[in-house]
Amino acid sequence: MRRQLYWVLIFIIIFVLLLIKTSPHNAYQYVGASGDFFSIINPSNSIASNLFTFRSNLNGGYGDNTAQFLSHFSPYLFYEFVLFKLGVTQLVRTYFFLILVSCLGAFTMYLYLSSKGSFKNISKFRLFFLSTLYGFSPYFINYYLPGHFLFLLLPAVFPLVQLLFEKIIVSSKNDIQLSVKYFVVLSFIFLLLCTPFANLGVLAIFVCLMVGQLLINLLFKQINIRQFMITLFLFFLSLFTSNIWWLAPYSVALGNVSAMSEQSKQTIGSSINVATANSSALNIISGFPEGVSAGKSLSVLQITLLSLFILSLLIILISKKKINPVPLLIILITLFFAKGPNPPFGDMFRFLYEKIVYLQIIRRPASKLYWILLFFIVSIIYSVVIKIPKKMKVWIMPINAFLCLTSLLAITLTFRYMSLTPFNIPSSYGEAKKYLFENNVSKIILLPDMGGSSPKYDQSVNYHTGTDFLSQIWEFKKHIPNSVNEAFVDNETKLVNELANLIYDNKDICKISKKLNISNIVIRKDLLPTNYNQELLDKADVTLSNSKYISQIKEFDNNFKIFKLVDKCQSKLISTEPETEIKFKKINPTKFKISLSTKTDKVTVIYREKFDKSWVLHDGSLKNFQTQIIPVAKNKETLFTHDSVLDYANGWTVNLSDYCSSHEKDCLKQGDTFMVDLYIEYWPQRMFLLGITLSTILYLFCLVYLIYYSRLKK
Repeated sequence: MRRQLYWVLIFIIIFVLLLIKTSPHNAYQYVGASGDFFSIINPSNSIASNLFTFRSNLNGGYGDNTAQFLSHFSPYLFYEFVLFKLGVTQLVRTYFFLILVSCLGAFTMYLYLSSKGSFKNISKFRLFFLSTLYGFSPYFINYYLPGHFLFLLLPAVFPLVQLLFEKIIVSSKNDIQLSVKYFVVLSFIFLLLCTPFANLGVLAIFVCLMVGQLLINLLFKQINIRQFMITLFLFFLSLFTSNIWWLAPYSVALGNVSAMSEQSKQTIGSSINVATANSSALNIISGFPEGVSAGKSLSVLQITLLSLFILSLLIILISKKKINPVPLLIILITLFFAKGPNPPFGDMFRFLYEKIVYLQIIRRPASKLYWILLFFIVSIIYSVVIKIPKKMKVWIMPINAFLCLTSLLAITLTFRYMSLTPFNIPSSYGEAKKYLFENNVSKIILLPDMGGSSPKYDQSVNYHTGTDFLSQIWEFKKHIPNSVNEAFVDNETKLVNELANLIYDNKDICKISKKLNISNIVIRKDLLPTNYNQELLDKADVTLSNSKYISQIKEFDNNFKIFKLVDKCQSKLISTEPETEIKFKKINPTKFKISLSTKTDKVTVIYREKFDKSWVLHDGSLKNFQTQIIPVAKNKETLFTHDSVLDYANGWTVNLSDYCSSHEKDCLKQGDTFMVDLYIEYWPQRMFLLGITLSTILYLFCLVYLIYYSRLKK
């Protein structure tokens, strides 16, 4: 017990030293980069504004939705929320999380490796340094893409997942109840891992890895068909239990997946060489799959780690020791995909990348696969060096020295490169957000876009919260990368681009602003003018400052200005013909109640959101709601015709004469005036609620089973 506490104490010391060492970048120049940097999160506001809300916006193949946001950030937001309530600053919260992930990876690897034999006969020295080596790779470089930042949870927890997975395989041979127990624990871990699983490429790779292990074991007769089927069923059931709550709405709102695949080809497929340019075996193994300038320390680490692996393989050959073929095959396959189109098998990779359906969702394969290599390489090294044959005792000292060197180098690089950008978002951003909400902002056009890219396209923003990392400043993004084919640009974004160019050209912006439901125009000047035309932006500033269409100008610390359009250039979110009176009330961001009063037989209800078939108009009854989703020819229920209007928005044609004749209870008629209440709803929200219900029921079963199993063993 004392020895175990000793190793725990060492982990704590490393943890504290790392926390003391961390420091943020002070440069403010990167604050606006779209998606590439971790911005300040207000966990209290984020949870309150996103709970029980699902919303999707597919923009030329990109799926931005609140369900994915919740799955991607909910475990992390819970962590943020607790520390936020304790008064811990954003900087400390974030670094604490990164260090926690490193130590968690080392600890879970320690548990996994120590389970591979009699603990009494294991060299604690080698076990500790191998675990540390795994836990502190990948190393923290200057900044992370958001997906990579939270993706670190998967490598940190994977050793425990692998351990439980192997235990399910073994116990499924004779003890089903024990397998179910491991399945329950695995389900709770997968609930934490829904954060990286929200990246569908990561989820696809993880499923392939686990199922691939089963198939290889079955082919090599390491397991029988019974073990294969039971483990496969329990594995997918645990994934379903933990992820159905966000996958259910995500899947029905995903839209044209082939378009997403094509979009991926446009954005990364055509530049896959760039994404894997530095994916050498050394870089991949040592946790720098896309390369980083870390000087001689990285080179020494790479060489020592690769030498350890080669030495382990030589020892296996010399001692004629049996080795499980599964890790070796996984290493070879993973290395092939991680290297991408680079030699020596680049042509084969390109062929598979083009021919295998949806393989493009992996996007940057090296950044998603290196931890698999690292895990199985460390596992193979462990299987060899943990118990060195008696005739090779002379190798013990150099191997121990190698382990010390690689572990210390890993920790040193973590000390040196752990930093994120930025944490110095000025208070004016919060003030601007407050100003916009207090002034009932409907939709915003932002010039230039958040990445400081060419102002010929933009990101527009409306009142929905929580779709990207910068959502705490601007709530909703629509962004067209430079490399995207024009055919995949949606009509709404084309109109927004047209509006942006009208502003730059000092032309009439009133009509198109009203059409788009734009209420405010924001010009930012806090970006370095590296990839957009600063002169053009200054011209837009002068134009709007003197425009007759602007009623109010608000400036925030010289960082940016907010221009409010005059009332005649604004429109209502939901409207209809002038002769029809319409009132609406927002129940939640995905549901509105509207009240119509008109003397005409037919009216068109216009909802100024990008056209999406998932928005439905119904009368509140379940039967009528269902017919909007699954129309049946013989069904007598009224179907409100849903079409695209205003070149981008949602419109429904309502035949009040037909509707009121069959729904007398729901339709009030006074003289020749029809009065009716209807609802506009984004129906995947109900799938979100259904998914939450299913997950809750399954987790209640899991808890009951754990209690039952523990009592049964007593």
